[in-house]
Amino acid sequence: MAVQGKFSGTTSNSRIKPTITWTAAQSVEGNWSDITAILTYSRTNTGYITGGKWKGSITIGEQTFSESKTIEITHNSNTEAMRATVRVYHDDYGQKTLNIRAAGAISGSTLTKTTISQEVTLDTIARASAVSAAEGYIGGCATVVITRKNDGFTHSLGYAFGSGSGYVAADGSLCDQPVQFAAGVVNMTLPESFYDQLTDSSQGKCTLTCATYSGETLIGTKTAEFTVRADPKLCAPVITGTVAEQNALAATLTGDSGNFIRYVSDGLCTVSASGRFGATITEKTVAGIPVTGDTLTLEKLEQEKIIFTCTDSRGFTASCEICLPLIPYIPLTNNAAVQRTDPTSGNATLTFQGSCWQGTFGAYDNELRYEYSINGVHMYHEPLPMGEASSYTLTEPLQGLDYQSAHTVEVTVHDKVMSVTKTLRVNKGVPVFDWGENDFAFHVPVSLPELTVDGVALADYIRRIIQGG
Repeated sequence: MAVQGKFSGTTSNSRIKPTITWTAAQSVEGNWSDITAILTYSRTNTGYITGGKWKGSITIGEQTFSESKTIEITHNSNTEAMRATVRVYHDDYGQKTLNIRAAGAISGSTLTKTTISQEVTLDTIARASAVSAAEGYIGGCATVVITRKNDGFTHSLGYAFGSGSGYVAADGSLCDQPVQFAAGVVNMTLPESFYDQLTDSSQGKCTLTCATYSGETLIGTKTAEFTVRADPKLCAPVITGTVAEQNALAATLTGDSGNFIRYVSDGLCTVSASGRFGATITEKTVAGIPVTGDTLTLEKLEQEKIIFTCTDSRGFTASCEICLPLIPYIPLTNNAAVQRTDPTSGNATLTFQGSCWQGTFGAYDNELRYEYSINGVHMYHEPLPMGEASSYTLTEPLQGLDYQSAHTVEVTVHDKVMSVTKTLRVNKGVPVFDWGENDFAFHVPVSLPELTVDGVALADYIRRIIQGG
């Protein structure tokens, strides 16, 4: 087999030798060869010239080309008589054998006949079958399609994935040695061992090499890539979580470690996560907060649901949710207020009011009590009754508050969970009016100029009496 060659023939003149030189330019894609053949003549002796009008032809395969021209043949002249180019197509196996020959003569000379011919076998054009594959998930199959150029071809199929390699049998199973088969579609098994090549990624490329044979002769090879994916349904990480009470007061009030109190309980959250098929855990969170290690304490729990999440080295995530039996406690508020009954007396009214939670914690019911002090002196305390709609209100009369001085009242309200203190001020009392040696003042919002006595404004009338006028 060749893509070029040269051969000789004979003529009617034993001193004139014909030669055909040929070349073939091949196309793998088109499965054809462009063949160019050149016919030349030379004399084997010196001192003689053969020339004149040459007329002849070159036949390549089934096609013949003719020409007429004037030539001159001398010793070793390699005189070109003609050339021809033709495209010939190979068979389905990429093979082609054909005959190249020529004829010719110079009128009125001793060159009356040319005999030259040879059977030529061209290089076989590789006709390897095409191969392709659709992506697949580990634990399943990938469909491999082999497109043959000839129905008589067989194939072996190799694979390389990560650091692993081997061969694929006709039934799609993997093996260590090549197996020839004629099937055009193979459902390649993607075993769980492929996960070992994807510990830090969710996908990878698998390379297929399809070798095409005609009998035992290797025609050629083709390669293709397809994506192998980790199946998140099979290899997603596993996660569990627990929450334990860490607040001693909450534990005492509920009497049950499985119950929690809103805004009071401190939950010790323990997360356990593991990767599958060689993956490692790269991140864990509890209620959206990253966890270093295995535990995280959520102080003053507010939500009933706590979500635990994890991410593995392949980028897959998993989560679990714990719904806590959370007692809906409402934080206690203290909106106490105090006000004098009248400006010049020692009496005032103390009002207790605010929000509270009415219910039971389990081991204990919630209860309210209050206490207060005046100018640092503890005065009184007792249980405080709850009202409706999670509120309380109570009034307490205060006596003996010198109206000429300001006073400090400190009020504290307690429930089973917390105490809230508020400091109030009772301002100095102000009389309706007072007088001195040289003045007189009113401290009530009245329009005295509008009041008259005997046609004199009331303010001026009283001033005259005081001043003896």
